[in-house]
Amino acid sequence: MNEDNSIFIGGKPFMNYVTGVVMQFTTKNATEVIVKARGKFISRAVDVSEVATKRFLEGQAVVKNVTINSEEFENKEGKIVRVSTIEVLLAKIISGDLAQIAIKKLEGADNLYRIREGKIRIVFRKESGQNI
Repeated sequence: MNEDNSIFIGGKPFMNYVTGVVMQFTTKNATEVIVKARGKFISRAVDVSEVATKRFLEGQAVVKNVTINSEEFENKEGKIVRVSTIEVLLAKIISGDLAQIAIKKLEGADNLYRIREGKIRIVFRKESGQNI
């Protein structure tokens, strides 16, 4: 992924970041965008990701992965400080691309599968010779 597809969350107005995410997908035709934040801006990164995918890009983009970590650095007083970080990977939904869908074969049953998306579950049977 290109670094140009990263949105770094800080103290600017909330909608500036949402607009940035939407612009990456719509005008720059990005297939993935990473929303990054540290420390007190982590909750804002989550909010930006949710608003962008659920209100402005509904049915067009999803949260594909979330990575949490921490970074260590030296502050102005010379003390070593550790700060939490988050990266939210947003992915464009490509028609016919099943990689975005959580499909699992159910144990103890022949040819039964489950699709899970949030609180929704769909169970289906795959017939022989058919692609999912």
